[in-house]
Amino acid sequence: MTIATCMMGSAGNLWSAWTGASDGAETSSAEAMDNDRVRVVKLTDNKCLMVWRSSANLKAIVATLSDTVISFGSAITAVGMGSSTLYGISIIILDSGRAFLGWSEGTTGHYEGRILSISGTTITTNTIKDMISGTDTGVNAVLVDTDKIVLLYKSTNKGTAAVVTISGTTVNTPGTPFEFEASSITSASDIAASALSSSSVLVSWRLSTAIKARILSIGVSTITAPTSAITINSTSATDKVTVGYVSASTAAVMYDVSGALKAVPVDVSGTTITGGAEVSIQSAACILP
Repeated sequence: MTIATCMMGSAGNLWSAWTGASDGAETSSAEAMDNDRVRVVKLTDNKCLMVWRSSANLKAIVATLSDTVISFGSAITAVGMGSSTLYGISIIILDSGRAFLGWSEGTTGHYEGRILSISGTTITTNTIKDMISGTDTGVNAVLVDTDKIVLLYKSTNKGTAAVVTISGTTVNTPGTPFEFEASSITSASDIAASALSSSSVLVSWRLSTAIKARILSIGVSTITAPTSAITINSTSATDKVTVGYVSASTAAVMYDVSGALKAVPVDVSGTTITGGAEVSIQSAACILP
């Protein structure tokens, strides 16, 4: 089962969507949603956008929350790929009327994206942009500024990042790729990032059992890394990594250790990172999204 949530409304209501068996208002398992295949993001205080995989297609719908009642607009096929496998879904809200939707196309390994235009509960699609080739394990997308996204992925197994800008409903060609890790990274699920500001991104990744972190400086269309990576944890990580934003100077790097969820607080001063002591959040049976 996969669960996706977002906060909605001034009272802090939690909207949830999940995959699994049909029961009342739940989405039917016939939609073929499974691991890492559903996303829910907030549009406004009372609206959210839900994207999920149905067979080889991506579907999208707008949900409206009124007190404790949820109503839905009409679902659309946001991406129709026929027999190809779609994975590594990214959905980023640019403003209340536009969302960036990105995905990796399983047959070619290309990372593609398009803008979804949203008016009320009506969604329309715009031109697909083929952005990156050879992304066989997906791409992470992070919003850093209005109409500017940083893509993080592995290219020939190396940790790589690139800036993509948006012009209205057009996704532009990515800027020059920057290699932030020269050693081999197993999967894009071993890379995570959080924007600290419009010009700074904290990226963390796993190399074997070690967790690394580094600050990326974001320009108009280029990326640099003024300082070297640091090691957050050197011995025990076994699976996915995620980064939680706290403030422009504080974040948390979380990772899987044989099913247990661990975290390390990270202090940021300019481009310098200092990691704190590891803490245990969940002792067993934990699967990071």
